[in-house]
Amino acid sequence: MKGFILYPTYEIIGGKPSVMLFGKLENGQSFLTINSYRPYFYIKESDKKSLPKEYDYEKSTLKNFEKKSLVKIYTSIPSEIPTLRKYLEEKGVDCYEADIKFPQRFLIDNNIKVTVDINDDYEPNELIDRVYREPTLKPAEAYSPKLKIFSIDIETSADGKKLYSLSIYSKDFERKLIVYNKKILGAENFETEEGLLEKFKDIILNEDPDILTGWNVIDFDLDFLEKKFKENRIQFNLGRDGKACKIKLDEYF
Repeated sequence: MKGFILYPTYEIIGGKPSVMLFGKLENGQSFLTINSYRPYFYIKESDKKSLPKEYDYEKSTLKNFEKKSLVKIYTSIPSEIPTLRKYLEEKGVDCYEADIKFPQRFLIDNNIKVTVDINDDYEPNELIDRVYREPTLKPAEAYSPKLKIFSIDIETSADGKKLYSLSIYSKDFERKLIVYNKKILGAENFETEEGLLEKFKDIILNEDPDILTGWNVIDFDLDFLEKKFKENRIQFNLGRDGKACKIKLDEYF
C-alpha cells in the first residue's frame, strides 16, 4: 500500500526516540507509522578521543572532503545532539551532518522522499485509520493523493482580544461560525466564544482534514485560537494524535 507523507515528526517512547510519519494512503485512509531509530552524526575518526565516554560510536565507510575517515556518533535522544555538538566544536572537533533534523535523517537513510510503501500489519485507532508499529518502509513511486484541505479564516476585534467569527472553506465543505445573539442567514450563530470554539473543534475532529491552511494562518489565526482555547479552558487537541497542538515556527520561517 502506497502512502503520501504529510508530516514527519518524532516522539520519545519508553525513553527511546521513534520516528512518526503521518500521512494518507492511496485508498484514502489516514495512517501513522512508528519506527524506533537512533540519532547520530559524524566526526573524524582521529577526533574520537575527544568524545565523552558515555557516547557510543562505530566506524563508517564515509570520509570528509579531505579523505579523512569518519565515525558515527550515537546519542540516546535527538535533543542531545546540539549539546554534544557544541561541546565537541568548543574542543576544535568538526561535526558532520549534526544539523539534520531527526525525522529527516530517518527519511534520508531509508531513501524515502514524499511517498512510501507499507505492507505490514496495522491496528485501527479512534483518530487514525491505520497505525503501523515498526513497519518495513520502502520508497515508493510518487503520486498525487486526494487530500482534504480546509482553509480557515477568523475575524477579531481591532484590539485582538475578541473573536467575532470563523470561516472554513473546502472544495466540498463550507461553514461560517459567528459570535452573535441573533440568527444570520448562511451562518451558525453562537452566544459565546466558547460555543463557537467547541463547534470548530467538533468540525475539525469529525471532518478530519489532511491540511489546515489559510492566509497568515500559523502565526495569527492558529496562534490566536490557541490562546482562546486556553482562555475558555478547552483542550486544543485538533490533530490525529489526540494530543494538545503546539504552534511551532521553524527557525527559518
